[in-house]
Amino acid sequence: MTSVDSPSQSTLTQRYQTTIPLEIRKALGLEAKDKIQYKVMGDGQVLMSKVETFEEDPAMASFLNFLDRDIQLHPENIQPITADIAEMYLSSVTNFDVDLDAALPNEE
Repeated sequence: MTSVDSPSQSTLTQRYQTTIPLEIRKALGLEAKDKIQYKVMGDGQVLMSKVETFEEDPAMASFLNFLDRDIQLHPENIQPITADIAEMYLSSVTNFDVDLDAALPNEE
């Protein structure tokens, strides 16, 4: 987010609408159809920020719907995770060094 050094103004219309000045839109990374949230502070100032939205993964949504349906139809299949199973899973993912900043390899 960029900083805006000087105050910006806009005019409130008869319908209580306004245009957000360009430098504010740029600073907040706003685009058409974005949502904005406001927070009134104790001293009367108002903080305005962009509402971050996340797109739902259609594959994950389908999988979660499948699980939900399966649990509803077959609740008897639900079993607790035993200590042995938990240890097996944990041991399979320990002692890995991962550099999250490393470039991904090229795949052909």
